[in-house]
Order: sequence, then C-alpha cells, then structure tokens
Amino acid sequence: MDIETSRILVVDDNDDIRDLIVHILKAHGYEVSEASNGETALDLLTTQLPDLVLLDVMMPGLSGYEVVERIRSHENSQIAATSILMITAKSQVTDVELAMASGASGYLIKPFRQSTLIEKVHFILNQPQHAMERSL
Repeated sequence: MDIETSRILVVDDNDDIRDLIVHILKAHGYEVSEASNGETALDLLTTQLPDLVLLDVMMPGLSGYEVVERIRSHENSQIAATSILMITAKSQVTDVELAMASGASGYLIKPFRQSTLIEKVHFILNQPQHAMERSL
C-alpha cells in the first residue's frame, strides 16, 4: 500500500501518547486523524474510512475491546474489515490473546520504540488480506 494514501486513525485517551503517535505517523508520511475515546472513533470510522486504527485498550467509556467488537460487527463490510493495531501497557500473554481473538490485526506494548511502531504499521498495511478486505 502506498504510504501517501494510507489513512490512520489514532485512538487513545492519553493526550500525550496520542500526540506522540500522531507526530510519529505524520513524520513518516501517513494521513492521520485522532480520537480521544471509542465513541468518537466509531463516528470517525464512518466518515473517514481509515486503512488502519491504532487503538488503546484501556479507555473510559468504551474499552478498546468493545470498539474492536463494534468495528468487526459493523454493517458496512469495508468498516468491518478495517485493520486494527492495539496499543496498550497490558503485556500479559492473556491480554495479547484476548486482543487477537477479538479481531485485532496486531498488538503493540507501551512503551514502544518509534521504529517498532512504524514497522508494525507498515507490516499490517502491506498484508495481502488487508488489501483484499479494503477492496470489498
């Protein structure tokens, strides 16, 4: 996938972390939008159709897991197929398994290196199933 055409939605209730992730992604040429909670993220999904959602797990209101469930069950098949990278401080194997079982495309543990974030984003966006899912 061409980086210049990749749209990423960053969802995190922590302003500093969200700002850092947005800054890193924009510096690497991605088109980025942001949300501070799950409800706003779900609203933006329908109007912006991002290629990837970077989603915090622990947020007030809807948790990251609940947002994943709503995305995966969305009536719009293009939205339902959106790739999701969970970003969280939760590092237990069971946390990773729960995220992947809920429909996440990947998992990144905070704190993370900038290079690791970009590698995971690039990897997910370049998966063959990502291109097929987004063409529905």
